[in-house]
Amino acid sequence: MNRSRLVRCYYLLLGRARLPLLALLALLTGLLALPASRVGIEQDNASMVAAEPLQQESYRHFKELFGRDDLLLLGLQSDDLLSPTGLARLDRLTRDIEQLPGIARVFSLSNARTAIPGPFGAQPAALLPDLAAENFSTRLDERLRQNRELGSRLLSPDRTTAAILAVPKQTDGNRLQNLVSALRRIGDELPPGNRLYLTGIPVQKADVARAIQRDQRVMIPLSVLVLGLLLLLLFRRPLGVLLPLAVMAISLVWTIGLYSLAGLQLNTVTALLPPVIMVLAVATCIHLLHGWLELAGERGEVRTLLAHRMATLFTPCLLTALTTAIGLFSLTVCDVPAVRYFGLYAGLGALLSFALATTLVPVILSWRPLPQRHAARPPRLLRRGLRRATRLVLWRPAGVLLAAGLLSALALPGLGQIRNNTDLVRFFRPTAPLYADTLALDRSLGGVETIEMMLTRKDGKAFDADQLQRLADWQRELQRHPEITGSFGLPDLLGVLWRAENPERTASLPTDDAQLLDLFDLLSGIGDRQLVRRLVSADLRHTRLSIQLHLLGSAEASRLANELLAEGRSRLGEGISLEATGGFLLMSGDSNRLVRSLLMSFGLSLVLILAALYAAFRSWRLLLVALAPNLIPLLWTGGLMGWFGIDLNTGTAMIAAVTIGLVVDDTIHFLHRYRREQHGYGKPALVRTTLGVGPALVISTLVLALGFWVGVFGSFLPTSWFSLLTGTTLVGALLCDLLVLPAGLLVLERLRRRKHAAVMLLCLLLFCALPAWAAGSLPQQLQQNDADLPVRSVLLPTDPPHVGSLRLLKRGTAVVLQTDLETTLLRRVLAAISRSEQQRWPAGRPGHDAMLGYLDMLSAAGAAAEQRVAGIPAGSDRRRRLQIEFIAAPPDYRLAFFLPDSRGNRALLASRSIGKDFCLAEMRAILGEQLKLDSEGVDRILAALLEPHSMEQP
Repeated sequence: MNRSRLVRCYYLLLGRARLPLLALLALLTGLLALPASRVGIEQDNASMVAAEPLQQESYRHFKELFGRDDLLLLGLQSDDLLSPTGLARLDRLTRDIEQLPGIARVFSLSNARTAIPGPFGAQPAALLPDLAAENFSTRLDERLRQNRELGSRLLSPDRTTAAILAVPKQTDGNRLQNLVSALRRIGDELPPGNRLYLTGIPVQKADVARAIQRDQRVMIPLSVLVLGLLLLLLFRRPLGVLLPLAVMAISLVWTIGLYSLAGLQLNTVTALLPPVIMVLAVATCIHLLHGWLELAGERGEVRTLLAHRMATLFTPCLLTALTTAIGLFSLTVCDVPAVRYFGLYAGLGALLSFALATTLVPVILSWRPLPQRHAARPPRLLRRGLRRATRLVLWRPAGVLLAAGLLSALALPGLGQIRNNTDLVRFFRPTAPLYADTLALDRSLGGVETIEMMLTRKDGKAFDADQLQRLADWQRELQRHPEITGSFGLPDLLGVLWRAENPERTASLPTDDAQLLDLFDLLSGIGDRQLVRRLVSADLRHTRLSIQLHLLGSAEASRLANELLAEGRSRLGEGISLEATGGFLLMSGDSNRLVRSLLMSFGLSLVLILAALYAAFRSWRLLLVALAPNLIPLLWTGGLMGWFGIDLNTGTAMIAAVTIGLVVDDTIHFLHRYRREQHGYGKPALVRTTLGVGPALVISTLVLALGFWVGVFGSFLPTSWFSLLTGTTLVGALLCDLLVLPAGLLVLERLRRRKHAAVMLLCLLLFCALPAWAAGSLPQQLQQNDADLPVRSVLLPTDPPHVGSLRLLKRGTAVVLQTDLETTLLRRVLAAISRSEQQRWPAGRPGHDAMLGYLDMLSAAGAAAEQRVAGIPAGSDRRRRLQIEFIAAPPDYRLAFFLPDSRGNRALLASRSIGKDFCLAEMRAILGEQLKLDSEGVDRILAALLEPHSMEQP
């Protein structure tokens, strides 16, 4: 018995076992409804943390030494802040916050402590003078001037906003939400003229959980309403609405019930499960209902006719379910648990919805009489549109392909403008309290984010005076970074104590180790022990430097952290180990890794789906024709993202991996119907296919797109962009399936008849390769630099003034030697590089020709960098920026030039393959010169990075 007969027998059996089958479905749905209704909301965003053992261990060690860094930051804005009345209000507010459950400690101007000169040396005192003292304003100004470091952390430059730092206790999600709500109520009760702002990572976690709860309450009913109205409009009968909605509801209950039974909770990513499963469940039902409508006017027994029609639709529906599931299952390779769970359960939901649709729909339809012929006709507007599309394809197939190619060519430059950047605060809408408060505090206090630098003395001893002075000098130089607004570390705390102990000295810090040791003893005696332990460990060999930043995205934060590591290691010397850590940096790194892994999963899903298509149709020609209508919509969407400045973040990066399995569904149904209709010449088969399966394709795509577009009203902007762009991609795929796919089939038929198949294959391969051309000659994974792992770095030159830096990086499996130039003297620097290269590669030496090619590219890159500042007036930032990279990614060895901008984004200028010998020789020579290493030292570094690739001398 062949497969078709087996499927027909299966559906005939459904007719005889309808009631037991419905009872079984009801029982399973009832059992899973309870856990589905009790699915929790994740409160701590733990599933968004990627498994990076080294960074996690570093952050854990940091918290063990210094305590939590995820503080609650509040800002009291008041017109009379520094008056006695305003400061008394700040003191009451500080005490009220400290009394809240879940708060461990509060720091503000009202309880801040400092050191002042006393009869026997430094003695502790309150930062603020007595509110009832005479000349209060004068004494306050003097005290703030003497304690600039501490005052700048707790008071805005315009002296209208006071910072309040609250250290939360370890609380669960519900208690954290209650704490945030209590803080906002305190702010609401302030008198007129005063306002309390609130931000911080704990607030982000609480507001994310609250927004997910809101979206689940609002978006699911809204989706049901929109889908129901659309189904009623398209099918114009109650059965066309109730059957898809029933399958949708059961699929959702089963999937979420299994998700809940696994002990999982909804998070910012898996919150997309309900809308995704709902639209996937409806799509299969639409094709089955349309097949039932096509039976109008047929004669025969209802169950037999229905079984034959369902058997015909079973194979394409199964294939579409499998390809959709493959696209979703590909997300399980991601190292972020939330995305893995989303891919796993969304793929499971796609398969469950297929099983339910192909079971429940024919069972219910078997009780119904066949539809009347006049009632089975699709809407007139839809029929007219399909006929016009068919005429256009038949008359102008080459013009259709040319138009699609031109639109793709317009989208290509937009791909190069896409920026990988995740801004956690701007995930929320501008009307959200967290968004408004964070931006207000960022403007008034000069930065709300923090990168933590953990410094450790390698020999196990306490920090000495020279190292402390180096750290203080580096702190002063940090201000040259426009993203940095301030820093606070051990030199600031010791400086206050030193000036109070030695008011007659001009030095701001101890100049010898004995003085420093005495100062440490004094600090342990009169200092605030909790504050001291948040800055330096008990053994005095670990300390932290908190660097305050303006609001940054993940890409900018990672780039800045790498720059600071290179600077710090150069300034502090070999005796101090430096690590960048902190909750904000960890979240930024997780976001960057998430985006990269999602792009990798798209490649995996594409390969698997193409393999499934070939297995289904057993034709390379059909596979090549099918590539264009499935890749072109993704290219268009990428172009839109680039042209409209939509960042590639944790939401939008999932579009490709999710939609590739959806856009191929219409192609499968079209090709399956086309092969059934094809008897001889292709034009009549294309007409019958488009008019036959076209209505189901249009209806299912509209339902899918509108189902996704409902998500535009969600609380998170990445979710809104994901919903909008996914629906747009599906509409673009529908146009390609109704125009580009039949045009390609018609051209294929013509060329096959003329025996020019080879030419056709070449043209189609070039046409489908357009998305690959968008990345330029350098592979995309070698262009992404947002998660480079620095191995060695040095400033160029080592003594000021610096013109840039040299970094040895690990980028995935590739080893990159990057020269990052940022100077107004670029012409002189490039001339020096050119002179050095000509001395290294004299005429006649192997590699001389490669060196000349390098210098040609260097000259062109320098001209491009100069052109960028041609219109910038004097007095503005006219620094030329250029990055030169030697990339060893065996067996590929490349030279690449990038033009970065002031925000850290960079554009690929040129790239070429330079051969292994020249690439490794250049890397050896440059590393040896700048790191002051001999050939053996350089080889040890490179050999460890390039293993198991050979490292023989070129």
